[in-house]
Amino acid sequence: MEAYMKYEEFIAALCQKIREVTKGWNGTSIEFRTTPQNNGRTLDLLVVSKQGKKMNGTYELSFHTQELYEALAFDKMDLKHILRIVESKLRQAGEVGKISPLEVADDYEQIRSHLIIRPINYVKHMEKLKDGMYDLIGDIALTVYIHIGFVNGAYVSSAVSSEYLEIWNKGKEEVIKEAFTNTYNLFPPIMLTGLEAYSVMDTDIFQKDAGYDMVGVTNEVIFNGAVSIFLPGVAKKLSDILGEDLYIVFLNYDYAVIHPVSIIRPEEIRSLIASVNSDSPDEEGFLSDMIFTYRRDSDKMEVVKEVYS
Repeated sequence: MEAYMKYEEFIAALCQKIREVTKGWNGTSIEFRTTPQNNGRTLDLLVVSKQGKKMNGTYELSFHTQELYEALAFDKMDLKHILRIVESKLRQAGEVGKISPLEVADDYEQIRSHLIIRPINYVKHMEKLKDGMYDLIGDIALTVYIHIGFVNGAYVSSAVSSEYLEIWNKGKEEVIKEAFTNTYNLFPPIMLTGLEAYSVMDTDIFQKDAGYDMVGVTNEVIFNGAVSIFLPGVAKKLSDILGEDLYIVFLNYDYAVIHPVSIIRPEEIRSLIASVNSDSPDEEGFLSDMIFTYRRDSDKMEVVKEVYS
């Protein structure tokens, strides 16, 4: 590690680079956030926000300072390389403002087609969600975002503050319903079986006796795909395909894994989740370690509570 740079010195170097790159940007702030995690560690983020017209923290970019510092400490990257990454991501964020629909966010009729749902872990992002617009199921917050698109190869979106309900004179339920519809249209859900991928809603492909003991669910771009199982009609369709109630777990933000309830017990699923999290401790991509079930008789998804007793 370069001259045994201390963590505080490393963060100071990051802040200095951020100030250099964002000099001249209007309404830019830098904030260091630390959040306790279940594993006894903290999640440290250096957050750069650029203020929009009325959106609180319109453009927000987070750097995971522990991950970057560990890359430096274990000689995976030198400081110059890390600072180049920071600069590149900041300049990419600067490009967002040139193409973003955020500047018309006050007008619901103009912004409504850009609203989508992204699933995030409620516990990890509780502070961020304090002013957010979301529905909660288990530890997953189905959160309303403004879809901006892919900028220089990276996907960009912006969380919507609940303050906008008053600006738009709309109820939360109506806005979330609109966002679900847009998510379905922008990111059509697909079902994965081995090496094959099919449209979930293609009624001609599957028979109820297909015999699948596990299927994956994502979307056509395989990004933010875990939300697909929550989209209207998707869980019901999968239940029809598999012929029974479902157990649902999440590998990360991009994938959900579906099991028919008759072929596996929650305890077995719990062991699989623990193994996956142990082998791939992806803090950034983590969505949930809970087990969910979809019940056909009620057409509802809920947490399998008995696993957590």
